[in-house]
Amino acid sequence: MKLKTLLISVFLLGTVSVASAQNESYGKVYASFNLAGVSLKGGGVVSSVDIAKATNGNDNVSMNGFNVGLLKGINLTKSAPLFLEIGGEVNYLAGSEQMVDFKMLNFQVPVNLTYRIPVCDGFAIAPYAGLNFKVNILGLVGSSGVNYSLFSDDDVALVEKYLGVKNYDPQTANRFQLGMNAGVNFVIAKKLCIGYRFQPDFIDYYKYDFIVDKYPASLSLATSSHSISIGYIF
Repeated sequence: MKLKTLLISVFLLGTVSVASAQNESYGKVYASFNLAGVSLKGGGVVSSVDIAKATNGNDNVSMNGFNVGLLKGINLTKSAPLFLEIGGEVNYLAGSEQMVDFKMLNFQVPVNLTYRIPVCDGFAIAPYAGLNFKVNILGLVGSSGVNYSLFSDDDVALVEKYLGVKNYDPQTANRFQLGMNAGVNFVIAKKLCIGYRFQPDFIDYYKYDFIVDKYPASLSLATSSHSISIGYIF
């Protein structure tokens, strides 16, 4: 009887130890391929052109890029594989539309809640969702080798003058953006991680209210991206 009790105790202890190991906090390094879109929206009439109709949501600039990142997964409860993931990543995007080139570089801080669902030995599915804090470092728009920074007052003023804007009040792009993360990771052999992420922004990349020929108008650029990543868990 004592031997049976001892064996049961050892088995239960081993089970708890394995579950605890699966729920331990972790680190992850990863790299992603990104497919992003920049949608152009506007309102008002400029030179007899209805900006709202001209930018009806179909004027999207497709951009490709990559990012590399590092994050920490913090276990929130030892009884379940629920984690808070906090990290940092560098993201670069580039694209062109009608001979106009776009380049963007930013630093992102994702903050997500994720739950690992074990499927079989060595394989788990981990859906997640959360917020993304983005700091834009570089934003260039150019053509024929001449680039203008959307974060430079002087460059924006030149673009305004070219467009015929009369108030000459340069409005630069937003350095800070808030967005969301939603996706799923597939954890293989507890070390390899392959994932998908959808990332729209709540705050526009660029929002510009201006006046041409005494008529108010507006123009905005909003970003969203899809990415496929591969990472190593340690």
